[in-house]
Amino acid sequence: MLPLILDLFRYQCWADAKLLLAVRAQSGAAEDAQLLGTLHHTVMVQRFFLAKFLDEPFAIDAEQLVPSSFEELVSAYRRTEAALAAFVAGLEDTDLGERRISIQFASEALPTLGEALTQVVLHGQNHRGQCLRRLRELGATPPTIDSIVWSMGRPGPDWGVTRGL
Repeated sequence: MLPLILDLFRYQCWADAKLLLAVRAQSGAAEDAQLLGTLHHTVMVQRFFLAKFLDEPFAIDAEQLVPSSFEELVSAYRRTEAALAAFVAGLEDTDLGERRISIQFASEALPTLGEALTQVVLHGQNHRGQCLRRLRELGATPPTIDSIVWSMGRPGPDWGVTRGL
């Protein structure tokens, strides 16, 4: 299962980067409150789970603050996805089924690490779809970010013109 999880996170990083480039390219999209809210929520949830995986505290009040600029949001994605990739790369297959993750907002849920990692990717996929729809509403032709397209060459993410992040 670990090779699949690794591929899912590689795909997610590529897809998020393509989505963020499309937002940057569409006039007004990087200032659209609905789009920014969805993008911020998505990366905040990634950061929440990352904190759980690393047994680190999660400062919910600070994390709920929407970044002051689109480039700050892109930077949050880059940092978070790099940290998630490093975490997943350090796992063994046995970690996925043996370790359990406690989630405060769902006290009855005690998913395995593999289930929680899958949740992160599926949650992001849902919101990427919402963002693609919003881009269409704003007049853009959204990028194709289907996983089958990614699987043909398995490219890394293209974060575009942002430098030094």
